[in-house]
Amino acid sequence: MGSTVGGVFGNRSREICFVQPEQNSCRFFGGQKSYFHEIFMLFKVIYAIILQGVKTLPGKGAAMNNILFFLTPKAMCSFVYDDFTIRQALEKMESGSYTALPILNKRGEYRGTLTEGDLLWALKNMCYMDMRQAESRKIMEIERKRNHIPVRVTADMHDLVQRASTQNFVPVVDDKDAFIGIITRGAIIKYCQQMLLSED
Repeated sequence: MGSTVGGVFGNRSREICFVQPEQNSCRFFGGQKSYFHEIFMLFKVIYAIILQGVKTLPGKGAAMNNILFFLTPKAMCSFVYDDFTIRQALEKMESGSYTALPILNKRGEYRGTLTEGDLLWALKNMCYMDMRQAESRKIMEIERKRNHIPVRVTADMHDLVQRASTQNFVPVVDDKDAFIGIITRGAIIKYCQQMLLSED
């Protein structure tokens, strides 16, 4: 993926990466084993700290109460607009080797998530493997398998953890539904692991 800042949602090795490959990375459904391992680690580490009330070190408790501590801001994320054609979305994903991208409208509001799997099915079922048709069909016509549900910037850690237990990233919106960035499951797990190691 190179050193370009702004990479979102992974490379072809199925690693999620929002800033650079060495930062905030986690597996993006790279097989059942890695996926369930993430879920296990999420509940084992995060719930041990947050839900069971493990004491934090001085100065770290505030971070756990503010989800912005984990935020990768919009300026460092890649995304597609809801008026993009299927071909434009394909080219965007190919250029950055992404596996998923958030969808925004022109007002900057979050509209959902587009994955490479959605695009592949759209090429087969909507465009009949014809790239000329992909130039005229819009991504919002695609029947997407799932959307990553966002949290508001005012959400607490319990809400964030609940979302991250079923999503490998969590979109964050403000009180006007404007997209302001994402929080990766890997960022949360990494922070909680650091806390446990510090306490040891």
